[in-house]
Order: sequence, then C-alpha cells, then structure tokens
Amino acid sequence: LEHYGITPEKMGCEIRASMETVHIGYVEETVPVYFDRNAYEGADAVIPIGRVKPHTDFVGPVESGLMKMIAIGLGKQKGAEYFHARGFKHFDHLIPAVGQFSLTKVNMPFGIATVENGHAHCSLIEAVPAAQMYDREVELLKIARERIGTLPGDELDLLIIDEIGKDVSGDGADPNVINRDVIGLVDRAALGFKPVIQRIYMRDLTPDTEGNATGVGMADVVLKRLVDKIDPLKTYMNMITSKGPEGARIPMTFDNDRTSIYIALACCLDTEVETAKIARIRSTKYVEDMYVSEAYLNEVLASGRVDVINEPGPIAFDANGMLTEGW
Repeated sequence: LEHYGITPEKMGCEIRASMETVHIGYVEETVPVYFDRNAYEGADAVIPIGRVKPHTDFVGPVESGLMKMIAIGLGKQKGAEYFHARGFKHFDHLIPAVGQFSLTKVNMPFGIATVENGHAHCSLIEAVPAAQMYDREVELLKIARERIGTLPGDELDLLIIDEIGKDVSGDGADPNVINRDVIGLVDRAALGFKPVIQRIYMRDLTPDTEGNATGVGMADVVLKRLVDKIDPLKTYMNMITSKGPEGARIPMTFDNDRTSIYIALACCLDTEVETAKIARIRSTKYVEDMYVSEAYLNEVLASGRVDVINEPGPIAFDANGMLTEGW
C-alpha cells in the first residue's frame, strides 16, 4: 500500500491491513469460506470495490470483479489458496457461490464496480446494491469485454512486448490481448478470440512489478535483461498460490533484440522473415500505439480502427543489436 502512496497520513485515517481471516462457513458442502478478520470483526459495513474485467485464466458469467473481490480478495491469501487448489476450471461456479454466501454473512450494503476502456482509463463507475450484485456484474462483464483494448487482425506471426508486469496484468501480459494464458485452460481460438499469435517475444519487466515476472512463461523468447531482473521469491510465491508454475518458466533467452527477433521468426510456421506479420506494443495495457510490419499493415487497416502515423521503414538496431525506436 505504501508503494502506491496509500498511507495513514495521506488518507487521513487509520489503515488496517493484514492476512488474518475468520472462517465463516462452507459452500458446496466442502469448500471453506474465509473473510478478512479486520473487516468481519471490526467494521460496521464492508464495501467491496472491484474492477470488472475478463479474467486471465478462465471464462464464466462473472470473472474479475466484485464477486471475485469478495470471494478471493477478502478471503486473503488463505482463501485464494483454497480456491486455486481446486483449479481454475471451478472458478466459474465457485466465485459466485462464495461471493453470494459471504453477502449473507457480512453486512455489505453495496459494492463499487469500475470498468476500464481500451486506453487503461476508468470509463464507468457504478454503485451496485448487494441484492443485484451478481446479475449486474454479469452485465458489466459484457461491457468490459467490449471495451477492452485488443490487437487488430486475424493472424500474427510475432508479437513483441516491451514490458510485462503485475501492474499491467495479473499474468504480466493480459491473456485477453495475446490470446494465450499461463496454464492453457481456455481454448481462446475455439472461442473466436483473435488474433491467433504464433510466437511472443518479451523484452523487459516494468519497474513497478519489482521483479515479479509472473507470466513470463507465456513467451517463446525473452531478452536477457528481463531474466536478470526476476525476483524468484515474489514470482514463485505468486505461481505457488495460483498453482501455475508454468507461468514462471524461462523461455529461450538472448542478449539482444536482433537475435531474439530472428530466432522467434525462425520458430514460426509458414513464415518468411521478409514477409512476416510482426507487431510490437509497449505492454498489453497500452495497445493504442504499435509498430507493425508491412505484411501486417493491410490486415490492421482492414479493421477500420487504425491510423498510420509514420511511413514504413527498416527496423532500426543500434551497434549492440538493440531496438532504437521507443515510445
């Protein structure tokens, strides 16, 4: 909290934050429900606040949002551990079950839901009464999915991502943008999610992720400087809690961009270097600006939602083989 500038002095009130919970019951006979001890024992009312968005690892009527904040957020690490121990394939029914059960045990008169747009800005804020919380979140998730920033086109040979991090997505890079996830539970191609991406190259970690490289395992190729910044303790704890060690696997690693890009393209099917469809983004949180290869340009323009800023030119590398164009 202090890292984000949230302190008692700045807020003008006491902050009580801990991982202590109380056991308030069971759902589906054997699933224990936990709730934050400070909130349960010391608050007259609890008001959950949650960003409603598509989840990174499962698809359901509600995914990330108020229900998940109640079930897993207020359940703290212990509640999250029990959830993830049963696997993401059960989240679609467990999250609503635990969330609605908790609403019957704790005074939560309403929740505050937010929805972001494709520019990572808040585009909707709504107070949702407890009695309508589940039904309204189902509707808000549909709105969130329509507003999420996505990549144009149907097929992409190589996606270059400059930064991944927990401040970007729970999985470092949002699976709803790159259409692959840490554990591979969701068949996004079968659900019609596009574009289908052959290979992904990740270049760095964000400063705010502080070494947590959760999601690096979704890449096919990474830059050595990214690997050098990984904090194993933070990354492994995240992966152990979510039962997804695949997300911490280190892909093929190279010293510079030139080598990394050539190797990634060499791992593509039915692709020539000269005609490869390539896109480069800053992160999955910021997809309003991107670099694309000429072979991908027509497909991008066909979406009707892209403007060309610069004329095509060669990819520029410095003497060390690193990309020179920034953002």
